[in-house]
Amino acid sequence: MSDTKLLGRDSTFASIWRDGDGGQLFIVHHHDYLYAMVPSTTHSRKSRSDVKGKVAILVTLAIVIPIVMFQVHLLNMNNDGESLTSLLSASFQLAMSESNNFFTDISDEEWKRMKSIAHDIQPNSCCPPEERKERGRDPYGNVGDTEWFQDNYEPEFSCRHEVRIGRKGDGGKWVCDPHRIQHRASSYSCLVYSVGSAGNAAFEAALLSDVSPECEIHIFDFDDFAQTTAEQTGHSKTVFYHQWGLSGETGGKYKSFTDTVVDLGHINRTIDIFKIDCEGCEFDTYQAWLDAPVKIQQILVEIHGIGDKAHTMFKTLQDAGYAIFHKEPNIQYQMHGLCVEYCFILLSPKFWNKQ
Repeated sequence: MSDTKLLGRDSTFASIWRDGDGGQLFIVHHHDYLYAMVPSTTHSRKSRSDVKGKVAILVTLAIVIPIVMFQVHLLNMNNDGESLTSLLSASFQLAMSESNNFFTDISDEEWKRMKSIAHDIQPNSCCPPEERKERGRDPYGNVGDTEWFQDNYEPEFSCRHEVRIGRKGDGGKWVCDPHRIQHRASSYSCLVYSVGSAGNAAFEAALLSDVSPECEIHIFDFDDFAQTTAEQTGHSKTVFYHQWGLSGETGGKYKSFTDTVVDLGHINRTIDIFKIDCEGCEFDTYQAWLDAPVKIQQILVEIHGIGDKAHTMFKTLQDAGYAIFHKEPNIQYQMHGLCVEYCFILLSPKFWNKQ
């Protein structure tokens, strides 16, 4: 073919070329794929009609074949072997109803497996006094039994996209699926309470940078760390420092949790993250966390003690719907093995109902 000229294009599908002998060549293409070349050797109306008919067929195939291949690709991506129809029609209602709409993309089938794992580990504590005595340990798990946290309360729920927020080592915290908080923050400002930071605001600064700069963060400590907190958080207008500690009741330099919520105008709000490290006050205040007129989605708490007080605290939180999703011993400030970080996610109490 000589003296070839481009006469025109039909959208992205066909190019029409004419050679020096007057014939036409149709080149059919779709995206990056070349599908056919159909020569035309005469100028007759019938010949041109035949060629156009063939081009139409090829163009149709060029559209249909990628669609079919894409459907096959979706089927191959489904690792659980479910059909495309079942994948598209999967229900997510169970996870949504039993997580207060925090988990919106977990199928009923997967949620049931997660629920079964959590139920199978129960009771999540060990052991009767006689069994502990046989192991050579304190039968009643009193203070001083450094193996207590080894025997009791393991994580019972898994967050798909759990992320460590803040620095490595002491100060950083594991957060359940922070992208969900980020998504919610686009609709309304997320709310964070941080108790007992002792002047270290690395976690709060990381929340602003890694989750959302719109997060409304309230930091509580009875010492004056307002200036250093502001510097560490870039003088953010969404970070507020309050110079009081958390206690079972209001008095002096302490406030109760309920009074704190009321005074800050957070009644009926959701606290997305409640981080607390108050050197033992957790045992005096955890019931107030549940009784206050606010919902706490995640609790990140450092536990400083064992025995009956700890058993009662864990049982009370579970009865309220909370599940443990992370456990991390603090070996830097270990207090003889009795200092452990626990992370809880709020589910519906229905999650703990036997199936």
